[in-house]
Amino acid sequence: METFYSMRTVKWDEEDNSVVLIDQTKLPNSLTFVKCKTLNDIVRSIKKMVVRGAPAIGVTAAMGMALVATKTNGTSEELIRELEHASRELVKTRPTAVNIVWATDVVLKDGKKALKDGTNIKAAVKKSALKMAEDDVAGNLKMGEHGSKLLHDGDSVLTHCK
Repeated sequence: METFYSMRTVKWDEEDNSVVLIDQTKLPNSLTFVKCKTLNDIVRSIKKMVVRGAPAIGVTAAMGMALVATKTNGTSEELIRELEHASRELVKTRPTAVNIVWATDVVLKDGKKALKDGTNIKAAVKKSALKMAEDDVAGNLKMGEHGSKLLHDGDSVLTHCK
């Protein structure tokens, strides 16, 4: 069983190569998970705001690219075309979300580098998405560590997105 601190908003499920999201539309009343097995599941989850927060949205888009890579059975060139298509579809979900553009660009670049180097594109794409997820968690933990030094019991925090 996961503890509160080990839960992830976005998680790759190795058992069936799927992406599991905390359904943030249900918080704080219930902790519900959404399993995404296809690019369309990811697109729908981003559009319906199942996942929220720029970094988490970017990681979800990267995981969507990894889903495409694991499910595509064509040639290397066809896989790259599928990834390019996936990137365009993901960017359309929230055209102003710079994290989606950034994340899909990074994953696509890593896939194209693998093609050029003659290495496994699917593995490179998945590795890229998983690294992005790990980097996001590490950044969140670091932010919490720094913030905990500034906040004390009884303090109030107001957050604002622009």
